[in-house]
Amino acid sequence: MTTSFAIESDNQNNTKDNKTQNNETNTEEGINPYTQPDLRHYCIIGTEIFFYDLFFNWFDLIYLDEAYADISFESMWNNITGPWIWENDEFHINQIYHPLQGAFYFNMGRSNGLSFYGSVLTNFTASLIWEYLWEVQEPSVNDMIFTNITGSYVGEILHRTYKAIEEDNPVLAFFTNPQAGINRFLTGQKSPDVDGKISYYTCYSGFNFIFSGLTNDVINTNQSDFDKKAGGDLGVYYVYNNPYGHNTKEPLDQFEFEVRSIWSNDDVFFNIFSDGLLYSKSVNFSNPTTLGLGFNYDVIFSPDIKYNNNALGLTFRQIDIFQNEDELKWGFGVNLAFFNCIEYNAYYKNPDESISNIRVYSLDIGLNCKQWLEFKSDFWGRFYLNSAFSLYKTLPLVKSQNEETGFTILAYCNTGYEHKIWNDFSLGVSGYFCIDKSFNEYNNQFHYFMIPRIYVSYSM
Repeated sequence: MTTSFAIESDNQNNTKDNKTQNNETNTEEGINPYTQPDLRHYCIIGTEIFFYDLFFNWFDLIYLDEAYADISFESMWNNITGPWIWENDEFHINQIYHPLQGAFYFNMGRSNGLSFYGSVLTNFTASLIWEYLWEVQEPSVNDMIFTNITGSYVGEILHRTYKAIEEDNPVLAFFTNPQAGINRFLTGQKSPDVDGKISYYTCYSGFNFIFSGLTNDVINTNQSDFDKKAGGDLGVYYVYNNPYGHNTKEPLDQFEFEVRSIWSNDDVFFNIFSDGLLYSKSVNFSNPTTLGLGFNYDVIFSPDIKYNNNALGLTFRQIDIFQNEDELKWGFGVNLAFFNCIEYNAYYKNPDESISNIRVYSLDIGLNCKQWLEFKSDFWGRFYLNSAFSLYKTLPLVKSQNEETGFTILAYCNTGYEHKIWNDFSLGVSGYFCIDKSFNEYNNQFHYFMIPRIYVSYSM
């Protein structure tokens, strides 16, 4: 995931002055940035939460014909007075849609002038209302966790991305954070400025070969040979503020974010990798060094495995700059992974009705370790290696037919080399590898894929 970027040593020093100048300019143009919400903004937040929930409830009920959306006063009362559960909605609903739902709630507060923590409270309140009032099924513990914790994390990333590109590319900014665009239209005011900017971004596209296999002895799924496919990919990666020698002023005022789509003629891979700093200090070493508390949200969405990592832990980053201006960037993170999920797609490949009621993905807790390494030289080009290793204990919170628990090992690595070919364009080759092995009594699955590729990137 690590990508080369030019470090501007005065980024953070100049940001505050630049924001002050922008505020003065915007005031002259008739747009008054604000920092304190008033009664109108609180009313807007409440109205947006209501109509957002109403729209998605009606969409689920009328268009998707989902029984859980057929709410009544009786279902609301039962939810309020009844127990909470660990539910088993589909992987993409719980691990992707719910964090995005939480990001919307979070930015209803953030774009109306609330602080990071005030917006987290907005997200929590709105999520609680949804669980109690807008679904027939019982309130879900895991929905509240992923909607609030991961959703607030994603929401702050989208908020800061929006602010960074708001003036230069308003259309892209709107699609990044629609809530901020809508509230700017409603109030005539921009959301509050934040201290930071995108210090580097790259867009890339390439040609891939995809080799993948899956085995599960229990349900007789055994693909002894690789599935062999060819395809392409498209992605974007960017860094917000300088991660080396960083002193946190606000949560997530430094992060890295990558989203990548890989496709073949009949399958689609989708990846999200992100790492943000909740708190950090610049350590007094000879080279710019950061030691901090980090959060990461990762998604691997492939035909044979779907994986989601939510982790919190210690992060170390350092950059070494040599006399010839070559750079060595390296770092690692040691994290507690909470309520991660891995889907057992082997079940979807087996038509046996006897397994139709078995849980198809796990809820896990465990250890997640990440590593970043990059060497950059104007003469030699750029070499990078990023990897992660995770060991998870499966929790029997959402139970399968046999109510088993067990362990899962997952590791991935992305390594490559690229060199500039013209101006800001580079040509590169890389390899992306992933293995997943589950040691459960019933869900005994082994999955692997590797994706060699050649690509072109544009970086600024």
